[in-house]
Amino acid sequence: MDEQAGPGVFFSNNHPGAGGAKGLGPLAEAAAAGDGAAAAGAARAQYSLPGILHFLQHEWARFEVERAQWEVERAELQAQIAFLQGERKGQENLKKDLVRRIKMLEYALKQERAKYHKLKYGTELNQGDMKPPSYDSDEGNETEVQPQQNSQLMWKQGRQLLRQ
Repeated sequence: MDEQAGPGVFFSNNHPGAGGAKGLGPLAEAAAAGDGAAAAGAARAQYSLPGILHFLQHEWARFEVERAQWEVERAELQAQIAFLQGERKGQENLKKDLVRRIKMLEYALKQERAKYHKLKYGTELNQGDMKPPSYDSDEGNETEVQPQQNSQLMWKQGRQLLRQ
């Protein structure tokens, strides 16, 4: 398929204008004529209509094959893109679900700590925000840095309470 039509495709020794040295080609005809200028002119390729048509058909077929291969590759890449986008969406949904579950567990832990503190000391634990978190909120990464520091502080306080 990748073969190129060589210059021999364009030489026509059989068309009526070729005449001369019985189909030996333009150089042989020029040598038979004995003319040096004619030999130089005949050295140029003489194109024939069937040769040109053959070349065009060959190039068109090669173009169609390349185009078909390109379309197949394009379809494969589009399918791969769709698959990866689906995977990405699934990972995002999984992340949201896990964040929601973590929030639920943190809230339950706060409630248990408050309950333990009330049972042990008989007073309410003074926690500023004992309200349940919203599980469906979309929080950005910039707001997650400060709660990590707060949760570490609360964890240390919880550990101290358990030691007492």
